[in-house]
Amino acid sequence: MSNHPEHPEHPDHPDHGADELDPNGNERERASARAARSDYLRNVGRMTAAVGLVVSILAWLVFGFALTLGVVFGAAMTLLNFWLLVRVLGEAVERVEDYRGRTWVLPVALLLKWPVTLVVLALVLRYTPARPEGVILGVLIVLLCASWAAAPRPSKRQGST
Repeated sequence: MSNHPEHPEHPDHPDHGADELDPNGNERERASARAARSDYLRNVGRMTAAVGLVVSILAWLVFGFALTLGVVFGAAMTLLNFWLLVRVLGEAVERVEDYRGRTWVLPVALLLKWPVTLVVLALVLRYTPARPEGVILGVLIVLLCASWAAAPRPSKRQGST
């Protein structure tokens, strides 16, 4: 064992003992990726709720209930679709070795997602007073918030005030 703290065998090194916990060294990375996905989805949901609330109030005041209902349905459907997509793809990428024998699972899930989404959209537009412009606005709100949440933040410099 080396006495240098940067050596992996040294007790003060961050990776000391990592092989004992996970022989592949992947569990820490997987936990970090899951936490990052959860934080990202939480941020997207919060931003969508905030922006969607403001847009819905403005739409109600200016254009009425039908457009507001469209905004709410569009944002809810897109947020649910986005959440499922991030979860499914995140798990598939994280556990790629588990999907090797079942190569059809992910493509079938992604292919079935679109017809289900389109049927729900058709039902919303056919049987509710929601306006299509509102649905499109709701979709755009989620896309904007997802992009905003994914944008890199400027790093905070230590020592500056």
